[in-house]
Amino acid sequence: DSTTYSTLLDDINKQFLTHTDQKVLVEASAALLHAKGFEDLEEVTEGKVQLLWEDTINTLSALVANKDITTRGNLKSNDLTGLSNTVRRLSSLAIISDCTTILETVPPAKSVRKNNPVPVNPLSILFDILSRGVPGEDMDENIDEMEDALVASALKTVLFYFMWKTRALQTMAATGEGIPDVDIDDVQERREAFVNALTSILKSRPGVDELRLTACGTLLDLSTLFATLRHGKATKASSNQDDNAHLKTLVQEISPELETILISIYSAVEKAYGKKSKRNLDTADDDDPVDLDLESEPEDSDEDDDEREQERQHAALLAEQKLCELAGKIVLAIIARVLDASGPEKGKVKERLNRNKGKLGQNYKEVIAYLDEPKAKRSHKAKGKRADKAAGLEKSKPVIVEDEVEEGEDAEEVEPVEEGGEEDLKARELVVEDDIEDDSGGGEEGDKAPAEVEDDIMGD
Repeated sequence: DSTTYSTLLDDINKQFLTHTDQKVLVEASAALLHAKGFEDLEEVTEGKVQLLWEDTINTLSALVANKDITTRGNLKSNDLTGLSNTVRRLSSLAIISDCTTILETVPPAKSVRKNNPVPVNPLSILFDILSRGVPGEDMDENIDEMEDALVASALKTVLFYFMWKTRALQTMAATGEGIPDVDIDDVQERREAFVNALTSILKSRPGVDELRLTACGTLLDLSTLFATLRHGKATKASSNQDDNAHLKTLVQEISPELETILISIYSAVEKAYGKKSKRNLDTADDDDPVDLDLESEPEDSDEDDDEREQERQHAALLAEQKLCELAGKIVLAIIARVLDASGPEKGKVKERLNRNKGKLGQNYKEVIAYLDEPKAKRSHKAKGKRADKAAGLEKSKPVIVEDEVEEGEDAEEVEPVEEGGEEDLKARELVVEDDIEDDSGGGEEGDKAPAEVEDDIMGD
């Protein structure tokens, strides 16, 4: 019954709030997400999730009260641990529940310390934490790892905030609900702040640094995410194309400066995989020098050969996974026309991805195969002509058909496919037809999370 169910959810909430292990948080989040799928008990589940949000936000506000959280390495170890665990819980909650209103709302005075004069919303706290992504000097290795984990959790939480925000904007546009320009401007301002924070992390870290790769993937996901606003379907109530003109200003290409940085990061990841898998890759004269700082294998030693070989193969597989994940995000950004889409350098990124296409393995080849031009959609007229011709052949006597057809004879008409449009995405098998149908009717699907797995929309 509902009482037993409520008690079970209380136990899940307790596990969520008391454990710091990521695996426990993932399992607890999955259990809560599953529970939200039962319509009869949805109200009880939502109440429990709301309590988790309140407890976590209150803890976050208490931890940062009267502290400078923009400077890396200035917190005590126990404060840093508490803050990191709390932000990790926020990221887990953001996966399963709409976090936009919660993160934008300044907590009431009772939920923060009395000596904190200016309460701020949780989203502002997360943006401040992102400043800690710029590395410091002479920092303890353990503290450095904790700082990186904190920033990575903040990046993930903010990205999911924008996912939920974009989903809300799409729903409003599809139902004909007017979107005030000031709301779009607020999203634009937050998006620019997020991109600036990501840029600082990308510029300040070398090679295949883990947090740098996380920031790189987040930037690509963010840009591809906003590109989905291009394909919103207007209803009769909002049939005027100008109604959503300001909304589509959120769709922006990645700047040439950042594009250059992304190519550099990709080159570092590719080179790391080539070295670990012992592949001889092609290089270009204009490639930026990359310092991978990889550990060299010991020479002239026959001890534990099998173990070292297994370790090498494991390292090569991990490097291949990173390469394919990054390449996949780049491919999606190119298809979404937010990367490598215009300017004098158009096509440079695609060309770079294809340079070592035949040397990076089948998995990589399958990933970038989505960049191949889709087959043009045949028109109904052409299909009709083929059908009529086939019917005529059935009724007629056997004939001898020449191998070649004269130019222009029974030429089939093809319809051009807009790059990055719905038909293009269908042709590339990047979207299922049901996924792009108008879902303005709401229903159970409207309450589900934009992603039911820990890794992102777009693929993190």
